[in-house]
Amino acid sequence: MFYRDASGMARCRTCGAVIARGGVYFQREDTNERGYGNWYQHHPTCALEGGIEDIAAALKQSTLAFAGRAELEAEVQERLARARVKPLVNERELSSENTGPTAVSIAEESRLAKRPVHAVGLVVHEQWAAGRMLQSMREALGGLHMRTANNGYGFASYGDELPDLDVVELQKTVRAFVLYVSTAGSTMAPMKRALWGVRASGLPVVALWLVGDATMPSPARDRREQEVREALDALGLDADLPPVVHAQRVDSAALRALGEGLDEVFSRGVPEPEHPADVAVRSFHWFADERRWSEASRSLDTAMRRNGPKGLRPTIVAAAVRALDADEVPMLALQILARAKDPATTDALWVFLQAIWQPGAPPGPTVVFVCELLAELGDPRYESVAWDGYVHSMGSLREDIEALLAKFGGGGDLVKAIEQRIAQQTAPEAIEPLRALLARVKRRAKKRASLEGGS
Repeated sequence: MFYRDASGMARCRTCGAVIARGGVYFQREDTNERGYGNWYQHHPTCALEGGIEDIAAALKQSTLAFAGRAELEAEVQERLARARVKPLVNERELSSENTGPTAVSIAEESRLAKRPVHAVGLVVHEQWAAGRMLQSMREALGGLHMRTANNGYGFASYGDELPDLDVVELQKTVRAFVLYVSTAGSTMAPMKRALWGVRASGLPVVALWLVGDATMPSPARDRREQEVREALDALGLDADLPPVVHAQRVDSAALRALGEGLDEVFSRGVPEPEHPADVAVRSFHWFADERRWSEASRSLDTAMRRNGPKGLRPTIVAAAVRALDADEVPMLALQILARAKDPATTDALWVFLQAIWQPGAPPGPTVVFVCELLAELGDPRYESVAWDGYVHSMGSLREDIEALLAKFGGGGDLVKAIEQRIAQQTAPEAIEPLRALLARVKRRAKKRASLEGGS
């Protein structure tokens, strides 16, 4: 049977490598060196080396979704199919020419030819229907893998738990979603939490599978399709793209129709999954539109964690600029812009700085932080704010502004920076506070020099 490892301590019996924590392994009973039976863990693909009958049985019984399951099921089906092929010796002996492949051998090779395998997640409309649907699929397919003329499809089922799954792992496990909707239900309410998970996954919806209706169109069938599309549209998902596949029940005919529909969709090309960071950015804008800044801030933090170690994605920088308009600006937005160091953000930072700066009052640490950021980006508009803050600040903030002005205003020389500022002023009321600062800085420098000389 398949299990998910929780320790990260297990090793694969076949290859000897560690099974990653949170990864899936196949457990099989085997005999150790002393001849005693024991249970051993294997990577799912490594387990194929020890035989496929027990793996095939486990795939039929287990609904555990994991990366590579669709490919594993495809490989198991390929090997089982090859084991059932009868030798063509008699056919070849009866052939008078025996100069090339026969019609039978060509057909057999076509049946066994490798096909692309796509992992498809089935999002179940009503949770109670999931078990019945999967059981019907197993009875019709012999498992959760289907071969069509052009492709192979491996299926995994998802329901209300979908919003709680890790997006990165989910994108490794399935390529796209099919919405399974029972037309016997009365409302779309049971689907809505699962659709939140679809939205958060960044994976495309490639088909709507409406099961339980009549073969002919009806008002009830049209109404349910409209409900599904409206639910997709309400969450910002593409409501017009997914085609509809109708079925009365989940049986071999219904699955053939689903396979044909999927073949058509995949032949046209399935949209690539959104980058996990961009998925979180989309959620940020969703909440920002409603001025729900607490949730928006959490989404922005999620986007940062998913960005990776390389350069910031432009979508995250744009979201951070928008976050400056929040009622309570998260420091995270400013940290993102400080990391990005994008000159295109200076106007937004200047507008934000003007909104939080109170002339003639001691500045807060955020004012000093934004001044420094603008200075690093080469925007001279920070200077008026920084000098006003220097005149009215005290303690450690004054020291921070001194360091800023010395670095960007006087080439490292604070006295020179103050003298340059005095030279630029014309109003006496602006000059006098600067002269007082200059005198204090000179006295401090003289005292420091005296102490150093005495030592």
